Amino acid sequence: MKKIPEKLKHLDFHKLYLYSKFWLSFYTVAKYERGSWTEKLFEKEEAELALKHVRRCYEGANQLKNYMEHSW
Repeated sequence: MKKIPEKLKHLDFHKLYLYSKFWLSFYTVAKYERGSWTEKLFEKEEAELALKHVRRCYEGANQLKNYMEHSW
């Protein structure tokens, strides 16, 4: 986190890291513990929250990638 450029600090990479770890745990359970209960893990609200978080993570990663490639 100390290496994040000052221009990108507003993206809150510490939050993005936690989002990715949080949702990864659900992905792992759903992938390896197949069964009827795993299909009921999420309802619409959880899916919308996951989508919101993944969009933030994607945007942060994309901006970091662009920064690394073009060094604004």
